[in-house]
Amino acid sequence: MIAIISIGSNLGDRHDYLQFAVDQIAATSKTLITKVSSVYETAPQIVLDQPNFLNAIIEVESELTPLALLAELKKIEIAAKRERGIPNGPRTLDTDIIYCSESLVSTEELQLPHPRADQRQFVLLPWLEIDPNAVLGDKGSVADLSAKLGDQGVIKAPGLRLV
Repeated sequence: MIAIISIGSNLGDRHDYLQFAVDQIAATSKTLITKVSSVYETAPQIVLDQPNFLNAIIEVESELTPLALLAELKKIEIAAKRERGIPNGPRTLDTDIIYCSESLVSTEELQLPHPRADQRQFVLLPWLEIDPNAVLGDKGSVADLSAKLGDQGVIKAPGLRLV
């Protein structure tokens, strides 16, 4: 399966936390990173009184099920000392599965495609960068979805790359 994963951080050394996520996903069994977007800086959207986020998108090929991949991502968040306090609040690392090529999932733990991805430029813009022809399930073309939104304070972070 091909999966699209969003990563973000707005506490501590944000870039190091994103790089940690990339490194840990690369080390995940039965999972291969195929593409990584540039880093984007994003103004907070729901809880406004917090630092800006750094975000990126990772494309992986994985033999894991979506729920097994989610479990691995949650372990990575824990290793990055993620604390779940205020919903949509500050965090060292946030990881979300946005889309899986072969799966529609609707459980309490995971919904695929991600139910709010079409409303988030910090997901759509970096995804477009790595795949200009991307489609978000039945919601349509990522390019069309992105064009309907304002910039939402999302800009490519100059000079920051993930390897």
